[in-house]
Amino acid sequence: MAGRSPSLTARLLAVLVWLLVSLEYCAVVDAQSETDGYRSEVFDPKYIPYQELLVTPKTHGGLFSFTGRWRRRRETFTASRWPGTYVTVLIYGDTCILKLRPKPQGQIEDYSFYVSVDGSEDLLYTLPPFDSFAKDREIIFVPITIPSEKPKDEQQKKDKMLEPHTVRIISISDYPFSFEGFLVANTLIRQGHAWTAGQDNRLNVEFIGEGIDAETYGGLLGYDHDNSAGGVGDDGGARAVRQLVRHGVSVINSTQFKAAEALRIRHSHADCGTCFLSDCDRRDPLPGLSVQYFNENPLPMLLRSEALHKESKQVQDLLQKQLLFFREDQWLKQSMPTAVVVDVGVRDFLRIDEPVDPERFRRQLLVFLGRVRESARPESTIVVIGRDWENAQSGAFKTTVRSVVPQSKDMMALRKKLYQVTQNATAMVQEEDKNVVFATIKPSNSPKRDLIDVLCTYVVPVFRPRPKSNDPDAKPAQPNTQQSICLSLGNARHKSPEKVAHDDHDSAPHPTGVDAKADDHGVAHETIHGARFMLLYGVVLVCFALGLMYLLARPFLMVLTNLGILQGNRRVYGVRDMETGGFGFGRVNRRRFPKEKNSMSVPMSGSGSEEEGFVVLAGGGSQALGGRRSGKGKP
Repeated sequence: MAGRSPSLTARLLAVLVWLLVSLEYCAVVDAQSETDGYRSEVFDPKYIPYQELLVTPKTHGGLFSFTGRWRRRRETFTASRWPGTYVTVLIYGDTCILKLRPKPQGQIEDYSFYVSVDGSEDLLYTLPPFDSFAKDREIIFVPITIPSEKPKDEQQKKDKMLEPHTVRIISISDYPFSFEGFLVANTLIRQGHAWTAGQDNRLNVEFIGEGIDAETYGGLLGYDHDNSAGGVGDDGGARAVRQLVRHGVSVINSTQFKAAEALRIRHSHADCGTCFLSDCDRRDPLPGLSVQYFNENPLPMLLRSEALHKESKQVQDLLQKQLLFFREDQWLKQSMPTAVVVDVGVRDFLRIDEPVDPERFRRQLLVFLGRVRESARPESTIVVIGRDWENAQSGAFKTTVRSVVPQSKDMMALRKKLYQVTQNATAMVQEEDKNVVFATIKPSNSPKRDLIDVLCTYVVPVFRPRPKSNDPDAKPAQPNTQQSICLSLGNARHKSPEKVAHDDHDSAPHPTGVDAKADDHGVAHETIHGARFMLLYGVVLVCFALGLMYLLARPFLMVLTNLGILQGNRRVYGVRDMETGGFGFGRVNRRRFPKEKNSMSVPMSGSGSEEEGFVVLAGGGSQALGGRRSGKGKP
């Protein structure tokens, strides 16, 4: 006989005992763990916090300020090929790693840009040669050195605060600067738009043309023909143009750049290395600055006219793409220049074998100034510079600018002709636009000083101190940085503003910035105007209060009058008078309406008199409210 199998209850009991024994042995081992089950000894790498934070113009718009012409494509911000284009970044801490995204353009031998930290000297950063088409070179990280004091001990290291720094990066025309953002110390940044608003309110000057630097060999961009004195060289062909100065050194050392940096103002530059007029040089008949200025990018300097004409229409349109000056981009905010300085004509008259026709130059300058005003800079002050070499100071030709233009009578006549046609064209524009001025420079041995004097006269507003205030705690107003520099250089307009109040330069409008808040009114005038305003404001307020009180009290006065509490000779508005047949008060000599069927008389006094009247109800009936008194009472 087969043995009886254990019951289900016995099986469950055996399994439970086995589990309890197993848990007891496991508890003996796990109870000795240091973590005690509250933390893991293995940490997932994806939860490890980064030491740096990536800030971009899209994520932290209040940390970036763009100067010049820029273009955004998705996450990448690329500078144009116009010289002197730069971006300024506000960072916190001493960690700054640039995240570059070079534009794909094949093998790049010397990708360079200039870096300035907290207004220091511009340092050249040059990357090793690389292939921009390579996958591992799509993104390049470049650390930027931020000068900072090292903490002395551990406690000071813990208590160290992240100090703000400004980093400016200047693009070089040969290889435009292209970036995505910066890696900074990983912290919570809540930067509003106060800093960028301050940057936008700074004086901002755009220089059009090379100015006196066009007389040097290489000009502003560092490219020139093989012959330095103008005229056609031995080879005389399109291949005669070559690069003389690399890495944009000519831009950093130019007169315009140094003058703007001395005044500590924002500045951008527009020059393409050609004449102002198109087809002025038979060696290189490319579009002139008067045409290329309105393009997004100038034509590359090594591009010849023959190669441009051989390209397809699509390539030509791409190279000469028009710039949308008023395009708005929430991640690429660009401010309008305060002033535009036009300094052109040197290459057209002094650097070519056959100078241009003066009348043609005058007409083209007229058209150009009109296009700049209407299509590009509608609110900026336009300053056109002309150099009067006949009244130049002694030693003007022994200048820091190494001019390659010969000092001959023919060249002096051309200089005089350039000055006259420029002055004539500007005067014709001034008749229609008072915000266009002509600045005469009498050259000295310091072109930088001459240009600073022009900027102080027509761009930097004059400092006018306020009268002494009765408040003992009030601090006297002080001139800003630009005004202090103009005063130290002895500028006539800033040194004696009253004496030149009726001069020609003061007749032109002068833009003001956030740093220049000059007050032309005295305290007495402010007090008088303030008292008048307060008196008028008080009268208007009292009248308004009386009118409002009347409107609020009028319904209650009507009710009290109708109830007999207040005596009056007018009835409640809206009651139809049975005798006159009208609504409202004081309406007499009108035809009496017949009494309606549903109306009734209401006795209003114990003397037996009554008042008759009615108001038509919404349901079609009427209700007696009283009217004029009748002579006899009715039973």
